[in-house]
Amino acid sequence: MKRKQKIVIALLLVTSIVSLALAESPASETTLTGDWFGETQGMILQLTLKEDGRYTAAFPAREGSEVTGTWEFRDGFLYLDGSDVPAVNVLGEDVLKWTELDTFLRREAPLLYTPAEPLADIPQEIYAGTWKALYVGVDGAMLMANTLGEPSGAYIEGTSVALTGPLTGEALLEATYADGALRWTDGNTTITLQLQQDGFLRLTFTAGENTVTLYLMGMAMEAPVEEAEE
Repeated sequence: MKRKQKIVIALLLVTSIVSLALAESPASETTLTGDWFGETQGMILQLTLKEDGRYTAAFPAREGSEVTGTWEFRDGFLYLDGSDVPAVNVLGEDVLKWTELDTFLRREAPLLYTPAEPLADIPQEIYAGTWKALYVGVDGAMLMANTLGEPSGAYIEGTSVALTGPLTGEALLEATYADGALRWTDGNTTITLQLQQDGFLRLTFTAGENTVTLYLMGMAMEAPVEEAEE
């Protein structure tokens, strides 16, 4: 019985502390204006609440995704576009929850993944195996690779690199190994593979002025069968 009483008392104390914290920082239309960020569908979502009662919502990394409308703050909720159904639950000055998307929004943009530095002068044999893309870096944005279609990957044996999936296309390339990295070049197109300190394989695809970087994790998968590219 005493143990149960202690648990109940502790729970009441925690509830009281949370209630006081929220009471000390009540949200208002003034404190809610500005940028909010969350992560959904493997991408960063940005919601901007403007002082004139309008808003914009967009995935910054996806061109043409921006939508606009009006917002209103009532009774702890945000109502969008004149709807009587609350769209966003205001949990405090620094936390929102977009109900339909089941996504928490905060003042700072989350980082899906922060790449580590490449390893230098590592043995070529370390690259051998099958790798699956988990993240994609393009134009300064970091995305989950699976948001762009079927999984992309690479199978490496010696200096042969077999690419699979929509992000790289299907190809079997004969690379060269130097300075701890595998490289393949054809005209103004270059593919560079470097193992990073966090164990990820960085695959940088450069075509002219365009660069896309894949971050792959080692997987246990069968090697694809492809014919070598001339």
